[in-house]
Amino acid sequence: MTLPDLGTLAPWADPELVSMRRLPMRVPDSAPDTRRRRSLDGTWQLRLFPHPGAVTRAHLVGSQRGFVGAAVPGNWTVQDVGRQAQDLPHYTNIQMPFPGPPPTLPDRLTTGVYRTSVTIPTRWNGQQVVLHLGGAESVHA
Repeated sequence: MTLPDLGTLAPWADPELVSMRRLPMRVPDSAPDTRRRRSLDGTWQLRLFPHPGAVTRAHLVGSQRGFVGAAVPGNWTVQDVGRQAQDLPHYTNIQMPFPGPPPTLPDRLTTGVYRTSVTIPTRWNGQQVVLHLGGAESVHA
């Protein structure tokens, strides 16, 4: 089983996969048009799972039971949101953070589901709406 919106794909296990359905990268506008942007900074709901395969569609759209508040932008590995010792930040320059040859992964591959709500202005109807992630430590879907 894998994340519902990814089907049978397991991007966290493919070190050669660097993007899926991502727009081409570009330099951000230096003078943002605030009428066409919304900051999503703030407190989002977060729930940790032991592996991406443990996440079901109900966790993505259903009840928020078991979720806790987490700061965004931010990283759960440096926030007090119920992390375990193995969920500490990993910095790698040369050595992989997990034993075994890539793409060997541990059985526990902590996965976080972040959820928030946003109201899209009606004047944006019919326009492309893009979620911009300014940085990522790992796979995002």
